[in-house]
Amino acid sequence: MATIYPVIMAGGSGTRLWPLSRRKTPKQYHGIVTDSSMLVNTLARVSGNGTGISVADPIIICGAEHRDLVLDQCKQADISLNALIIEPVGRNTAPAAALAAMVVREIDPDGLILLLPADHHVSDPEGFWRWVETAQPIAADGFITTFGIKPTHPETGYGYIKTGETIGDMAYRIDRFAEKPDLATAQAYLDDGSYYWNAGIFLFSATAILEEFDTIAADISNSCHSALKGGGRDGKVYTLCPDTFANCRSESVDYAIMEETRRGAIVGPVEIGWNDIGAWSAVREILAEAGSDATVTVGNVIEIDTRSSYVRSDGPLVSVIGLENVVVVATDDAVLVARADRAQDVKRVVEALKAGKKTDLL
Repeated sequence: MATIYPVIMAGGSGTRLWPLSRRKTPKQYHGIVTDSSMLVNTLARVSGNGTGISVADPIIICGAEHRDLVLDQCKQADISLNALIIEPVGRNTAPAAALAAMVVREIDPDGLILLLPADHHVSDPEGFWRWVETAQPIAADGFITTFGIKPTHPETGYGYIKTGETIGDMAYRIDRFAEKPDLATAQAYLDDGSYYWNAGIFLFSATAILEEFDTIAADISNSCHSALKGGGRDGKVYTLCPDTFANCRSESVDYAIMEETRRGAIVGPVEIGWNDIGAWSAVREILAEAGSDATVTVGNVIEIDTRSSYVRSDGPLVSVIGLENVVVVATDDAVLVARADRAQDVKRVVEALKAGKKTDLL
């Protein structure tokens, strides 16, 4: 079976975990669930050790401002890279997929690409690889394969994918993609049983995805090819031509390819303890025992008679007394206090900072 090349997308602003996560150091470069950064945790997860699957050293795609941070974290964790692709500007996941495929095809024309974000949590890495193994023959047959997470509740913060006809063991054609629903629609998806959460994790051959780009989104593949050709290479580090890449269409791989291709497939229902950690409340859910009303504390914190909360300080001492269902996060220059069920509204704080031109806090 073909070798799998993990490709980690480490770009993005990650401001949903503000004030810790900033433009210069998004959440994937911080220790959120463990002492290691989310990037390092993801790299460790995709090493393939003990799986029996042929897995190459990973490829990372990141912004120019994070180049040194990525290299430092990889060095500290003793992680060897196949390649590091530096984007001068962010252009979403479709160009990232095209660039990765071009680099992998140059290394190994038969290679399979495991494309995934750097900032997601998976509590069952062994289960993750079992699902990769399930998807491997489907991807080798030329399908553009994605992983469907089994919904555990009517979540309104995720997109969904509906399964179509069966094409293999726990593998289906994609019937359709569904945007983030309201609560009633999410409950209907859960009751239906054929809808899975869209995790943004993919497995496909470099050749197959580039064929689809050339057919469906040729403007993106042409821009990426020109940006690679007009850029530079220093060993394993690829840089792109800034002007060419800046003109590339910014689009997700879902919109550019998956919703248009006839080769889309989904494996599932995947149960691996997946969480995209889209809000501070999700961190408490991961770190606290299931069903527990315990408060999770991190850093310089004193907690008294507080329940079902998450309190973290990377700066001054934070003391909380008699609170319930809150999130408190403090850094050297900012403090967030929110009801846990409003934690996703941190984006409104970020919008207010932008409007007030307080860019030093972004």
